[in-house]
Order: sequence, then structure tokens, then C-alpha cells
Amino acid sequence: MTRCHVCASSIRFLRDKETPVKGKALVIGAPAGVLPELPGAMREAMMVGTRLHSVPMVGAAAKESLLYQLKGNVDLVHIAAHGFYEADTPLFSRLALAEGDGSDGNLEVHEILSDVDLTGVNLVVLSACKTALGKISGGDEIVGLTRALLYAGTPGVISTLWDIGDDPAAALMDDFYSRLLAGDSAADALRHAQLHLLHGDYPGPRQWAAFTLNGDPEGRWNSPAR
Repeated sequence: MTRCHVCASSIRFLRDKETPVKGKALVIGAPAGVLPELPGAMREAMMVGTRLHSVPMVGAAAKESLLYQLKGNVDLVHIAAHGFYEADTPLFSRLALAEGDGSDGNLEVHEILSDVDLTGVNLVVLSACKTALGKISGGDEIVGLTRALLYAGTPGVISTLWDIGDDPAAALMDDFYSRLLAGDSAADALRHAQLHLLHGDYPGPRQWAAFTLNGDPEGRWNSPAR
């Protein structure tokens, strides 16, 4: 049900990036000024924020600039928004976020590679369309959002291989975080969430099979005591 697209020789390198989890998260969803609107992404961001005890940054607060200000203080980043894959110019594939603080709202691959530091972020979840796609460069490197995030410092990225539905994505993430917070690894939590949709309200694989885990499948999350 889940796929790990990083070769075995890279797993040890990615696991070396893992840091102790402090339970801090950055949750971004349904950015303002981006059409069409995503009511499911809004519900998803609110749900994830509640589960992770983090105030979700939604609407006008869902700024691109938030990704440039992490400073090693965040363990998990969740983004529910529109994603755009540019096959001809993959360095400009992007997440469409809210503008502000000097940023235009388009978080592009080349900007992640040059300006985003994900040191300390153990997992990035991209609940957005086509964020796992990339193009092989002349040097056999894959250029795309997921690989850029791995290069930026996170050992694991959940992203998508095709366009996803607003409502099924929110339903999948609800189950995913329930299991992740119960102690499952990211890989197991994603697999069980996909099975839950398969046997529930979204039996069609196109509704849930796009989500894939890249990087370290053993990533876990331990919420701090409240």
C-alpha cells in the first residue's frame, strides 16, 4: 500500500538525520488567495493541529515564509494545500501557499534547495497534488518537491503521485495521525490509513493510493506529556 522510493544505501544516511522528538509541529492548510478553495484542507489542518497540539496556520496565516523560519524548533511539518508539478521545469514545481513577509506564496523546488533548512524535522507530510513526482536530471538526480525536502534535512516525506481529492485526503490524514500518535511508524500508519479508506467510504484506489512515503519508513512520533 505504501512505497519507499529511496534506495537501501540511503536509509542509513536518512536515519542519521533523525533527532529526538519534542512534539512540536507546524501545520499549514488552505492558504488564502489560492483557487479553487479547499474546504477539506481547512478541516484537515484544524484536525491535525488539534491532534498535534499546534495552532494551525490557515488562510492568510498559511504563509510560504513560515518554511524559512523553522530554526530547528519543529519536529513535523504538515501542509494541506495545492501542489503543482512542472514537468518541463521541475525546479519550479511548487506548493501554493499564502503570500506575505516578502514571499509570493509559491514555495518552489529551487527555493527549498537554497533557502529551507529542515534540520530537526523528522517528517514532512504534503497533502497536496503530485508532490512525489520528479524529473531525472542529467546527473541521475530526481528534481522535485519530495527530493528537495529530503535534501533540505528531513529524513522522511509523505507525498502524492497524482491529483488527490479534497475529502478523501482529509479522511486519510485523520486515520494516519490517529495511528501515528498511537505509536505506529509512519509507514505502518500510512498503510493502515489506506486500508481503512479501501474498506470504508473510499474503496477506489485512486482516492488513497497516491500517498507514498519517501525516506525512512521507521520514523515515529512521540507527543510530549500534556
